[in-house]
Amino acid sequence: MNLDHRMDALPLLREAGEPADEKPIELVVGLKDLRRLPDWLKARKHLRINHIYIPDAPTGAPIELRLPPWHGSPKATAGLAGLGSRPDLERVFLHPSAFIVQYASMLSPELASEKVWLAGDLDETLKKRSPLPGFYEKSASLLEEAANLMNDALGRYTFAARVLALETGDPGYLPIAPFAEYEHPEICPEAGDVMMDGGLSDMVWAQEKFSRAVGPEGVINGFEPIRWMADKAAATLAACGNYRVHRAGLGKEDGSAVFSSLRDSSHIGATEGAGTETCHLRSMDSFARETGLERLDCVKLDIEGAELDALDGGREIISRDKPKLIVCLYHKPRDLYEIPLRVRELSEDYSMTCAHSSAGFTDTILYAKARGRNIGEARSLFSQRVDHI
Repeated sequence: MNLDHRMDALPLLREAGEPADEKPIELVVGLKDLRRLPDWLKARKHLRINHIYIPDAPTGAPIELRLPPWHGSPKATAGLAGLGSRPDLERVFLHPSAFIVQYASMLSPELASEKVWLAGDLDETLKKRSPLPGFYEKSASLLEEAANLMNDALGRYTFAARVLALETGDPGYLPIAPFAEYEHPEICPEAGDVMMDGGLSDMVWAQEKFSRAVGPEGVINGFEPIRWMADKAAATLAACGNYRVHRAGLGKEDGSAVFSSLRDSSHIGATEGAGTETCHLRSMDSFARETGLERLDCVKLDIEGAELDALDGGREIISRDKPKLIVCLYHKPRDLYEIPLRVRELSEDYSMTCAHSSAGFTDTILYAKARGRNIGEARSLFSQRVDHI
C-alpha cells in the first residue's frame, strides 16, 4: 500500500472535545480537577459516566465524589488499571496532561488504536500547531522511499501518521507505542554493549537506564555540548562506573559551533549572542580512532536537529560495526525521510522501524538493527489492529 493510501486510512486517535451522543463513557480526571468535575458535568447532562479513573490518587485511598444526581454513582478507581478494557465505552480525559495520556496509552494498548476524547483545558503539548500543507506532495518520492524501509506494521503506521500530523498540525493522528522513548524491546542497549549516547542535557534518567542496561561489562560514552549541563550530568552519573560524559556535541567533523543554550533543547545557532555558547564538536569516527574503540554496539542520537550530521560523522564506524541505531526523527520535518535514507546509504544491512512515544509531536524515533533480521512486532493489541493500514 502506498504512503498516501495509508494516510487516507488513518483515524484521528485523540480529539479535542467530548462525545455528543449518550454513549456511556469512562472518565479520567486528576485529583486537583475533581472539584471542577461537578460544574463541568452540569452542562453535559447527556454524558453517562460508567467509571471514573483518578491516575494520581493514592492506591486504596477513599475517593469522595459529589456529582449531579442525574449522573448516578459511577465507580471510582485510584490509578488506571482497567481503563480501556471495555470496547463499548468511550474514553474522555478531562483537563488532561500529555504525560497522563501517554502513560495511559502505554499501559492500555487499546487506547493507542481507538479514539479518546481530550476535554476541558489541554496542556500545550496536546494542542495543534501550525500545519505544513503540501508536505507530502513536495517530497512524495523521498517520503515513499523512506516509508518502504519500515519493516513492521507499527513502523509503517507511525511513519504515515507522522506525515499526516505534520500536514494537519494535529498530533492526535500519532499512535503512542507500548514502550517509552529509546526503549524498543528489540533495539535498545543490552548487557555488555559499547554505546555512544548523543544528547544528555542535565536530566539523565535515560542515561541511568542505559547504564543499568549495559551493566558492568558495558561502556557508554555520552556527549553533551553545553558545559553546565554536561557538568551536572557528569556529577549525577558519577555513580555509574560504566558511563563517561564528554563535554562536546556530536557532529559531522571535529571543530566548534555556536549553540543556543536552551536546557533540554539546545541546538546549533547561527551567530554568537545572549543565550549562546561556543561548544566543541566531535565526530564519532574521530573519537573512535582517537580512543582506539574496538567495537560499537549501539548509538542513540537525540541532538536537536543535528542527527544527520552525526550520522555522517560516523560513516566509518557505522559501516564497520553496524551498531543498533536509535535516532530521533522529529526535530526537522525533512528528518523523517532524510535520516532513514542516510542509514540505508551507510549500510543496506539495516532493518528499520519507527515508533512514537508521546501524546504530542515529540519522540518519533527511528530504530534500526543490522544483519538483515526482520524487526518483530512489539507484543501489543495495537500492532495486531494496525497491520492492515
